[in-house]
Amino acid sequence: MGGYVELFAGCGGLSLGLQAAGHERRLANELSPMAAESYAYNLLGLDLSSDGGGARERKALWLRSAYEDPFDRRRLLEDPMTYGGSPYTKELQDVDDFEGRLLVGDIRHLNEVVGSRGKLVEDVDIVSGGPPCQSFSMAGLREFGNGRNRLPWEFAKFVEVHQPKVALLENVSGILRPFTEGSGRIHAWFEVAKAFAAIGYAPICLQVNARNVGVAQNRPRYLMIAVRSDLVESVARALGTARGALSMGKQLLEDIHRDVPFDPERHEIVDLTKPDVIERYRASPLGNLSLKSATPVSVRDAIDDLESGGTPSEYVQDINHRFNPKLNRARPRPDGQTLNNEHRSHTVRVEARFVLYQALEALIAAGDEGEAHSVRQYLKSANSDVAPPGHTALAKLMAVGLHGVDGRQVRSVSEAKRAVEGLRTRKRTQRALRAGHPAPAALSIPDDACHYDVPRTLSVREMARIQSFPDDFEFRSLPTTGGPRRKYQVPQYTQVGNAVPPLLGYAIGLVLSELLQTSEAGRGPDSELALTAAGSIARSR
Repeated sequence: MGGYVELFAGCGGLSLGLQAAGHERRLANELSPMAAESYAYNLLGLDLSSDGGGARERKALWLRSAYEDPFDRRRLLEDPMTYGGSPYTKELQDVDDFEGRLLVGDIRHLNEVVGSRGKLVEDVDIVSGGPPCQSFSMAGLREFGNGRNRLPWEFAKFVEVHQPKVALLENVSGILRPFTEGSGRIHAWFEVAKAFAAIGYAPICLQVNARNVGVAQNRPRYLMIAVRSDLVESVARALGTARGALSMGKQLLEDIHRDVPFDPERHEIVDLTKPDVIERYRASPLGNLSLKSATPVSVRDAIDDLESGGTPSEYVQDINHRFNPKLNRARPRPDGQTLNNEHRSHTVRVEARFVLYQALEALIAAGDEGEAHSVRQYLKSANSDVAPPGHTALAKLMAVGLHGVDGRQVRSVSEAKRAVEGLRTRKRTQRALRAGHPAPAALSIPDDACHYDVPRTLSVREMARIQSFPDDFEFRSLPTTGGPRRKYQVPQYTQVGNAVPPLLGYAIGLVLSELLQTSEAGRGPDSELALTAAGSIARSR
């Protein structure tokens, strides 16, 4: 039957891309009920905030919950970190067929269900997922021992039972940078690759950039495509000129009975962000992840019509044409309404800071990058050791536009000096978008970036456009959150920022289609190796 199971499904960006590439969804799992609400609304045709007119059958099931009634709307804002103290839900106990379901809850609880029931779906081609990445990210805590970093091993446990032809793991590129652990260094990506080799899968490890498949964002990502051992030779043939990408994985399969230390000479990823590597693999299936155009899609291409009211760009028309037909919305999109495009209000001082950020980007565009950098360092500094901008920098800022903390246009250098002093902030990542360039990678926090023309943050829809979501995709639940709830809630902005861009998911789906088309059915000569490997991880737990 084939198809895919998606773990860590989020709001559905990867799923939407895989479906557009021709893959069929068989089962999905997502921890956050807020992200799951968007997934269910857009991909399953379910409005989880309604009881559906009294219908008691749902495709979305909670693994555990503090609320017994499956239609209790408090589940949608429930803290998933407390699921461990809750019982398994009664509706889950009554289900025998998991085909096409969305299971809301912790993957560790999902694996407990698998442990008691066995496979939830049969004959799967792909198990995909992007485990939470905060602790792998360079912007995160960078703690290898963090519990979130153990979730790839839970992913491997699920794969071991269901034995798909390939497993796909997506993560931040920060996973490629080593952790310091005591006096040694740990390469998390390599440890994860070994875990999959231990269950009989040869990993192909890649670094890609979503920008290179047409996304309007500079978004480096790590991909691992792990191939079941009996299919390694057929996949190697399908890779053609890129068959060397399987070399490390094949070696790890041979070394499964010993703990192989990381060797930078032997254990390399395929870096598809480098032009020479892109060119080398362009004619192979991995070429789907390569540069499609010499000119990257810009932020202006993605969002300008939302502000100007003009005609949508070819980029916008393409993502709408490609992905809108794959949606299964709970309700039709209201005619003429732009979804999730509400603008947030700001104080006069915050708007003035955004005008300053736009002025700094104008300086960079004019070739004054050094001046802009010095001003930015001063703005982010909370101490007096950083020198304030000089007369020349202030004059240049005035020339491109600068407002004081009161929101009025600055008319003199002395006013400009007071304005910059008054607009200092502890926020270290804020900047204005550059209209003619792709967006930066970090966009999950609304205040990370402001519009290139208007002194405000982006709307959810503008962020979604940048990420290549189609306009009919409606993000559900709260737009933002705050306080202690930020530890567990996944509001609309975060749903977008954490998602796999659908265009990247589509490119990955094309790669997998080409690899799977030539795969041999059943286990081949390497089956004994696969079974031995599968037993080794069980013994190591």
